[in-house]
Amino acid sequence: MPTAITSSAYGTGTGTILDERVVTFRADEVFQLEPYETALLAVLQRIGTESVPHFQFGWLEKDRTQVQTAINDASPSAWSSTTVGATCTALVTDHAAFAVKDVIMNITGTAGATASGPWVARVSASTPATPSVDLVLIGDAYGGGAIDDVDNTDDDVLIKIGTAFEEFSSKPDATHIQPAEVLNYIQHFRNTWAVGDYTEQLDVYGVPELALQAEESIGKHRLDVERSSWFGLYLAENDTTVQPTYYSGGVNEYLTTNLVLYAGVLADWEYGDLVDDAGAVFQYKAGETKLMFAGTEVMNRMGNPSWQGAGDTVYTNVQNNRDLLSEIFGMRIKEIVLPNGNLRVIPHYEVFVDRIAPTTPGLISKQCYILDIRQLRAMTLRNKGIGMIEMNIQDAGQHGRMDGVYSYFGLEFKHEKRHARIQFTS
Repeated sequence: MPTAITSSAYGTGTGTILDERVVTFRADEVFQLEPYETALLAVLQRIGTESVPHFQFGWLEKDRTQVQTAINDASPSAWSSTTVGATCTALVTDHAAFAVKDVIMNITGTAGATASGPWVARVSASTPATPSVDLVLIGDAYGGGAIDDVDNTDDDVLIKIGTAFEEFSSKPDATHIQPAEVLNYIQHFRNTWAVGDYTEQLDVYGVPELALQAEESIGKHRLDVERSSWFGLYLAENDTTVQPTYYSGGVNEYLTTNLVLYAGVLADWEYGDLVDDAGAVFQYKAGETKLMFAGTEVMNRMGNPSWQGAGDTVYTNVQNNRDLLSEIFGMRIKEIVLPNGNLRVIPHYEVFVDRIAPTTPGLISKQCYILDIRQLRAMTLRNKGIGMIEMNIQDAGQHGRMDGVYSYFGLEFKHEKRHARIQFTS
């Protein structure tokens, strides 16, 4: 039977062609919308991990900053007068910071004729159980020969500025500093991927299906560990019906002191505000360089010309092309110059971003963290590790292929006062 011609050779008719005969183009690659960014984990692994023989690990810390406390009384004890030798009895404080013969100062007060302090006094008696102290007035720290008003107010900060002993005095009581123990757990992370026998043998565009699923699952796995390193909580679940589950605390679990909530809107935040916000993290060791992990909204704001004050030299490029961070992220890392130290800014678009409502981003996009990376370390279980691949873990007798990736990871986060979080509500 001859073939019926239903259209002209030039396609002006209404003829059709079988879809199976049509050769179409497919790029021999599967394009990923974005790479999985695991900025903190990448830095920690490059620095080096430490293995431990137990599901729990810890570290010891102590603070050698100035001895201080604060008045803890809505109606604190008053001074008997404003003359040298005046007394103040049973002044209640937050904790027992001072001993007899200590010289202390109220640093909350202001100088001048109408000052509320800042008085200087010696401790004549201490009652740690209360805690409270009895004081004898020495003078006004800024008043020269005169002593102005020496009012006491709740939450006034008191610091020790020395000791003073009389001639032929007896030795003081010995002091003993006990370091504080901080604990965390090793968390067990797992992800798997699988393909059937038919699927595994298919010729496909891009990498084979098993490799494609492996790449996707491993990326998600690293992102799981990364997000846990920021937002994880220190917890052990000891359900009697199953084996215990351990959760590793992240940055937010241990960062409790330098939590800055910017009073204004992010659009008004400027370089000078960052100088104030970051000041506390440099008070223990000025001149250091710390890392600043910033989300999309914060990065956008810092890239706005109005963020940088006129004439200020805010950004500088790190000149060393072989710099560790530049190698990790494959780009030059910007550095912000501050009066007390520098911040190296790492965009973290994978964790600190709101994918659900990008036009009206939530809190997670409007925050940044300043970390002293020297105080952080990735911990793992002995003879295990992070990103460990296991192959052919399908059930016995199952036709197909299942592989997996697992990690045993915990975060060591020392000296939380060396770090900070800055958040914006709007």
